[in-house]
Amino acid sequence: MAVPVGFAFGEDVNSGKSWAVHPTVLLTAPVSPHVELNASTKALIPFSEGDTLLAVNLGAGFGNLDRWAIRPEIGFLFNPGESGHFTQIGVALTLFGGKKKPAARP
Repeated sequence: MAVPVGFAFGEDVNSGKSWAVHPTVLLTAPVSPHVELNASTKALIPFSEGDTLLAVNLGAGFGNLDRWAIRPEIGFLFNPGESGHFTQIGVALTLFGGKKKPAARP
């Protein structure tokens, strides 16, 4: 579980009034040492004005997963009071610092 805070930006968006808390449930399924699948669901709860929105995201991680990963993702944002949804796609790079953990021995 994560509880990030963020805001929206873009044409016709007042960024100063779009701040919200995003409580999120994250699920990760390792496929191999170099591939994982990810899913999340979250609510976007505004600090001031606007509706609470719901989001569902699906993604993957590819790479040396204990050191770095490329993470493509697709997400769907819904306003429960309206029909339709907003679709977004993105890609992220995750870098892990520090010493690599030694492999567990049986």
